[in-house]
Amino acid sequence: MSLEPTRLIWFNIDQVESLAVYLMMALPLALLAYGLTLRVQRWRQGLPENRDDHWLSRILYALRFMLPYRRIARCPDLYTAITYGLIYFGFMTLLAGTLIVMVQNNISQPVLGVYFFKGHFYLYFKAAMNAAGLCLGLGVVMALYRRLVMQPGSVQTSMDDVLILIMLGLLVLQGFALQALRLALTRDAWALWSFVSYPLSLALQVLPRQTVSVLHHTVWWTHFATAMIFLGYIAYKKRSD
Repeated sequence: MSLEPTRLIWFNIDQVESLAVYLMMALPLALLAYGLTLRVQRWRQGLPENRDDHWLSRILYALRFMLPYRRIARCPDLYTAITYGLIYFGFMTLLAGTLIVMVQNNISQPVLGVYFFKGHFYLYFKAAMNAAGLCLGLGVVMALYRRLVMQPGSVQTSMDDVLILIMLGLLVLQGFALQALRLALTRDAWALWSFVSYPLSLALQVLPRQTVSVLHHTVWWTHFATAMIFLGYIAYKKRSD
C-alpha cells in the first residue's frame, strides 16, 4: 500500500478492459456530436446576424449565463431553489472531477510525465467528490419528490424528466458503492476523507476479498454502462427536441 494518499485510476481493470472503455465511448460521443450538429443546422436556418463584434462582452455574458444564480433567482420558492442549487453544484463538481481524472490519465502523466493525483490534492479531491455526490443525490430526491408527489401546477413532468433524474440518482449510488468496494479492498489509511463511502466500506470488509473484488468489477462496468446510456439518452433527447 502506498504511504502517500493516491489511488490507481484503473483499479481492478486490466489493460484490455481499459482499451475497450475508450472504444465503447465512441458511440455516445458520436451521438452527442450528431445532436449538436443538428442543433447548429437548426440555428443556421435563421437570418444571418453579425456576432463577430464585442467579443469580450459576449464572453462575459455567456459566463454569467452559465452561472446558476440567475436560474435560482427565478425559482418560485425556496424548496425549488435549493433543489436546483444542489443538482447544479453536485453535477458540475462531479463533471469537473471526471475531467481532472481524464487529464491526469490521458495527458498529464503519459505526455508530460507529471502525476498530480496524490497527496493533499487527492485528499481534497476525494472530500469534494463525496460532498458533490451527496448534494446531487439529495437534489435528485428532492426533484423527484417535487415532480411526482408535490406536483405543482406550474411544472409539467414528462417521462424524460423522470428518467434523467433516475439515471442521475443511479449514477450517484453506483459511484458511492464503487468507492466503498474499492476502500474495502485497499483499506487506505486516508479512507475517512471519503466520508460517505467509508462507513459502507467497513461493512463490506466482512465479505471475502474475492467476493468484494468481483462486486467491484461488476459495479465498475455497470456504472460505466449507465454513464454511457445517460450520455446517449441526453443526445437522443436533444436531437428530438
